[in-house]
Amino acid sequence: MAGPPRRAVLVLVAAGVVLLLAGSALIGLGVLNPQLISSQIPNEVIDTPAVGGAMVALGAGGDLLALLHLGTALGLRRHVALAVSGGAALSATMAVLSFMLAISALVSAASGSALPIVMLPAAAVLVLATAAYTAAAASLVRRLGTGPPD
Repeated sequence: MAGPPRRAVLVLVAAGVVLLLAGSALIGLGVLNPQLISSQIPNEVIDTPAVGGAMVALGAGGDLLALLHLGTALGLRRHVALAVSGGAALSATMAVLSFMLAISALVSAASGSALPIVMLPAAAVLVLATAAYTAAAASLVRRLGTGPPD
């Protein structure tokens, strides 16, 4: 039996840790300091408690996505049969999502709707994430084989 797909496990664990930290930080900010974001939005649009609630919900979603990454990596390490196809689907989906977010960051920087000093590094990190997820997906798809014979 072949060993676990190291590249995919590494990408999924690294992304899982980053997502877990970011999601937990967002939950903390949503509970402790929602004014950080709500001060940038007119009160007529949305109030501070609603912004805090949205931050907590988004952080919880990030944490759940992190647990999905970490659980998939664990399944790959333990040779769980469904982990290969699930990891391939997760990695491919995250590659597309990262690419779309990178394009959005570049468009925001170019249009002036956001500060380029913020958006350009974000786009660079997202392009790297796209490459990592693509490599992970490719390594897992290769493990899936060609399917049953006709």
